[in-house]
Amino acid sequence: MKNLILWLNKAALNIANLPARLWIWARTRTPKQWMFFCLKAIGILILLLLLFIFSVYVGLWGHIPSQEELKHIQNDNASELLDSKGNLLSRYFLRNRISVDSADISRNVYHALVATEDSRFFEHSGVDTKSVARVFFKTFLMMDASQGGGSTISQQLAKNIFDRRDFSIFTVPVAKVKEIIIASRLEEVYSKDQILVLYLNTVPFGENVYGIEAASKRFFSRKAKWLDVPTAATLVGMLAANTKYNPRLNPERSVERRNTVIDRMYKAGYIDSTEMRKAKETKLVLKYNTSDRDNGTAVFFRDIVGKQAQAILNEIYGEGSYNIYTDGLVIKSTIDLTLQSIAEKAVVAHMEEVQKAFNKEWKSDSLATLSAGFLAVDPHSGNVLAWVGGVDHSYSQTEHVTMRRQVGSTFKPFVYATALEHGIAPTTYVENIRRTYGKWNPGNSDGKYGGFYSLKGALSKSLNTVSAWIIDKIGPDAVIDQAREMGIESPIPSVPSIALGTAELTLFEMTQGYIPFATGGISRPIKYLNSIETRDGKVLYETYTDHDGAEVLSHDNAVLVRDMLTAVVDSGTGRAIHRTYKIDTPFAGKTGTTQNGADGWFMGMSPNMVMGAWVGADNPSHHFKSSYYGQGAYMALPIVGRFAYSISKTPSVARHLQGEFPEPEDLDTKIAMLFPHRSESYPDVDSIRVAIFNDYMRNNIFPDDYFDDDDNDPFNFDHRNKEDRPVRKGFKRFFNAVKGLFQSDE
Repeated sequence: MKNLILWLNKAALNIANLPARLWIWARTRTPKQWMFFCLKAIGILILLLLLFIFSVYVGLWGHIPSQEELKHIQNDNASELLDSKGNLLSRYFLRNRISVDSADISRNVYHALVATEDSRFFEHSGVDTKSVARVFFKTFLMMDASQGGGSTISQQLAKNIFDRRDFSIFTVPVAKVKEIIIASRLEEVYSKDQILVLYLNTVPFGENVYGIEAASKRFFSRKAKWLDVPTAATLVGMLAANTKYNPRLNPERSVERRNTVIDRMYKAGYIDSTEMRKAKETKLVLKYNTSDRDNGTAVFFRDIVGKQAQAILNEIYGEGSYNIYTDGLVIKSTIDLTLQSIAEKAVVAHMEEVQKAFNKEWKSDSLATLSAGFLAVDPHSGNVLAWVGGVDHSYSQTEHVTMRRQVGSTFKPFVYATALEHGIAPTTYVENIRRTYGKWNPGNSDGKYGGFYSLKGALSKSLNTVSAWIIDKIGPDAVIDQAREMGIESPIPSVPSIALGTAELTLFEMTQGYIPFATGGISRPIKYLNSIETRDGKVLYETYTDHDGAEVLSHDNAVLVRDMLTAVVDSGTGRAIHRTYKIDTPFAGKTGTTQNGADGWFMGMSPNMVMGAWVGADNPSHHFKSSYYGQGAYMALPIVGRFAYSISKTPSVARHLQGEFPEPEDLDTKIAMLFPHRSESYPDVDSIRVAIFNDYMRNNIFPDDYFDDDDNDPFNFDHRNKEDRPVRKGFKRFFNAVKGLFQSDE
């Protein structure tokens, strides 16, 4: 211990005397000795530098790619989601990058880049010796990382492709040496033009945007091949500092930097003085198009189709074979961008009003944020035309098109369709009284009773008493089976109350189920993905389209239910479609409201489109107090109404509201559609048939051989409903005689 203390004291003394000893040594050196000392020091430094460069070259500071590896550079590329007409809806990416070929980049971009970033690009072989000298003295020797810069385009490309590793104070020197080595190898593997393309496909522009194509679409909503001098200079100017010269965040700085780039393009001889002056005088006009997760068009839809696309690729090619976030695929959807935009505007505009009413009723703006779901489908192809899964994706990512909620009276058409399929005649009249079925005693939501209603009249008024009467006759299992056949997949409890809409289903399923009502009984599966392709056009997956579809409901019964739904919007709970939103083309629909107004629904259809809307809070316990605001006619119908109205005023998509619904094939169905909705007492059904038939006879609409088949007899409904009241044979004989008056003697 004593010896250690003595040694430490001696060492401390030597260190304390070191400055003095060095001073004496320096004072006693001759000029010649100083010269040899400096040369020796420089030699040692050069040797150390060479050893350092060699250590980087051989990989002691991390792997350096070989020329062979550099031949197969593979950047992550964003996949594009397109609408049915090829318009961009969104992108899937880890880095928002779109790689393009040389011909797809404007020459203005190349000129701006070379003039600004590397004026001697076509003269060097990847390394600019002047820049290397500056980097050596300022960055390496002086350890001033802020000086950096000076890198050639090839070196910057190396930096962009291979991320820097942290080596503390050696991070910058190691990175610079690596970039020089890789840049030299790149120049041996690729031509100058190829290096420019690689660079422009790789370079970051901020906002998680990589590559000139993605940047051009982000800030100017155009392809890179269409960039003129001012726009090309603006984007190239951003490379000096992505945020500082971002044209959206700092437009004044961006213009100043753009003009600097334009000046350099002029000095390099790429543009003349007239072009320079015109470009600098051009105002900065952005057409910003974000594709961030929570912004842009079809935000909720892109999540749905992205998950399906990835699942399909995994199933077909194996997990890991393709990745929609890195492989630059082209995903083609069925969405129509125009209809999608109209739908989103309709949802947002209506929900602003609904939210205000909700907050006012509860005297609070923090109780709950209401949301909505909307879906529009082409019933003849099954293609989704518009999909709105919510109001604000940044607030809530809950997908309301695929969320299960109680459907209320929008389920009743399935009950009525099942009744018709099981032989209950459309001309059946049911007394509107409250009945008890075991322990179940359903009543009408408005508390009003009295009179006899046809099925059409009962559905138009959404009478619970009649729906309960029907399901008591046919049983809940029959309704469940029919709903299954029409596309409802969620579990439905086998209880009578499903007739009033207690089942929890999705808006997607409900829209699927309503398709046969619009097509005359034919169902086609809803689809929203057309194909998945590689960037060069190789088809990886293509959706099968069922053009024929499947008959899930007899034609005339489907027409009868659709006719009932037409009455809903003509004179029932959905009449605002015509009266408020001025839709004067054929339209049918059904409102739906659940207990306490927790869910508001409206299902609507035109001959060429089926639409559905749901509105409510994610937590069903949050709902309107009043029945007026809590009903589907207020909560959900206006979304469809606004949507349809805007379509009617947009010529490019107005066809979706035009056309005619399928007509019935049998005369008895046509006659049944004309029966009165209500009668104070039980009506004389046969007399009603006679009156309606007389109108038809006066118009002479029957073919000569119509009555050759008993099934075409307008008074013989026994083939439809064996429990119907007895047919009056006298009327049949009478009309057989009348028929002869219209037959020729020949």
